[in-house]
Amino acid sequence: LTLLLDPSGSIERADRQATTAAALHTLAGYLGDNDSVSMIGFALNPRLIFSERGRSAKKMLLTPIGSIPPEGGTNLEKALLAAYEQNWKTRTPGSQNRVVLLTDGAANLGDANPASLARLIEKNKKRGITLDCFGIGFDDYNDTLLEALARAAHGRYAYLNNAEDAREDFAKKLAGALQVAAQNVKVQVEFNPARVASWRLLGYEKHLLKKEDFRDNTVLAAQLGAAESGTAVYSVELNPDGLGTVGVLRVRYQDPRTGEYRERDWSIPFDPTTPALERAAPGVKLAAVAAFFAERLDGGAGSAPVPLKELAALVRSALGVLGSAPANLRLQEMLESAQRLE
Repeated sequence: LTLLLDPSGSIERADRQATTAAALHTLAGYLGDNDSVSMIGFALNPRLIFSERGRSAKKMLLTPIGSIPPEGGTNLEKALLAAYEQNWKTRTPGSQNRVVLLTDGAANLGDANPASLARLIEKNKKRGITLDCFGIGFDDYNDTLLEALARAAHGRYAYLNNAEDAREDFAKKLAGALQVAAQNVKVQVEFNPARVASWRLLGYEKHLLKKEDFRDNTVLAAQLGAAESGTAVYSVELNPDGLGTVGVLRVRYQDPRTGEYRERDWSIPFDPTTPALERAAPGVKLAAVAAFFAERLDGGAGSAPVPLKELAALVRSALGVLGSAPANLRLQEMLESAQRLE
């Protein structure tokens, strides 16, 4: 791992330092004796803070974040170049190689154009180095830049607003990154026109591939870690008098140990007795609510016309079965806030 830590003036606030420190402490708990960690601080210029292995790396990650002096300005381009060079120097045969960026994304020096930086990131992705981006703080936060960088690397991306987020979201995202079960994961759903009158994918606009990219191994895709899953929600209009199945689901991925590509497919049967959403499994309810709510917030002509009151009721019924996990409670709180604002 090569950690790119932003100690620029915009990060020196106590709450942002606490969030960053919580993330680094969480990372220390996941490290093994053979794990190598380098940390680069960057602002005007990148500088190597430490490069250690195993217990020594853990000790350095627990060092108070305030001991790294802040600087004015942020040159993300220079920082990424230095991080990739350091990662290349410290890699070993068979190692996983990742650059982990912790910043508010307020890049104001050098080339901060997302398209230019994406080309640099894609080049190093092909060399076997993945980039994960974690945003810190809210004021002046550049979500557009960080999301574009993580997408170019097919890496993980999360926003850490406080120390609790760092301990929960950072831990989950990074745990998956350190235990990759499948890489270059691609999913394809082919609907049967004899059964499906129309369909629409909610979200994933920036992650869509061309149909011919599915079996093109030169087109890279995302990773999935052990015990991770991905969820996509489709709005589908079925023809009850049509013929055949709803369609076929295909998944193609690369085994990270052997490098071999594997592909599986499943038929999606037509079931006229499928329950309405309010009687669906709790996990399906939450996935649907999150997708419809996100689309509603995004706006646009095609956004879902589902009343917020109905979405809130679905979340409450799901929480009654699943319990009050923090992420689910946050979804409920956002829905209630949106209803008050409406």
